[in-house]
Amino acid sequence: MSEQKTDGSRRGRHLALVFGMIVLGAVSVGVAGQNKKPFTFSANTPVLADEVNSNFDALFEELDRQAALIETLVPSGTIFSYAGSKVPDGFYECNGATLLRSDDPALFEAIGTMYGGGPSFFDLPDYRGYFLRGWDHNAHLDPGAATRTDRGDGVIGDFVGTAQGDGFGRHAHHGVVQSGNQWFTVYRREGGRWPSENTFSRENTGEAGAGETRPQNKNVMFIIKR
Repeated sequence: MSEQKTDGSRRGRHLALVFGMIVLGAVSVGVAGQNKKPFTFSANTPVLADEVNSNFDALFEELDRQAALIETLVPSGTIFSYAGSKVPDGFYECNGATLLRSDDPALFEAIGTMYGGGPSFFDLPDYRGYFLRGWDHNAHLDPGAATRTDRGDGVIGDFVGTAQGDGFGRHAHHGVVQSGNQWFTVYRREGGRWPSENTFSRENTGEAGAGETRPQNKNVMFIIKR
């Protein structure tokens, strides 16, 4: 099980931020977004500890409100394509890592053990090297929906998280072998008829291509909101 880093004291970080704004008590401490300041301080005026504490309490209350709003706008379990190589704060790379339920209760509530887990832990989805596809969800646009493979908890078929291997559309090559297996003829169909043909040496039909069928692409990191 991978060791999970924990955030430092939120209040400690916020205190460092706010104290950077205060120079010898000369700067007012405001609350972002609401402009609520229980106390306003002027230069060269004595400041009481209770007044400073009241301003900090108001600031922390607003920060908590903003954090709750962010959670509403970007719920845990949301996936992003990220252009950097270092995972940003508040996210994990979708790399199949194992997490403790107690460390990430919101994320566990969102995805559970869909991608694997146990009594006290759960696994992240592993999207490394994959293209992501929208869940068919009875739209009948994924002809292989029923054969999609285990996502990590034994569930297969047309469900979020199930997987497919690479493949290409079903097709056929029609030809006629001639002259001691040294030549073959390919006919081109036009308007229901077979009016033309092209003859090739068998020596020109060897294996070709890459190790997979793929479109042009560029790498990104898939990350998931904690």
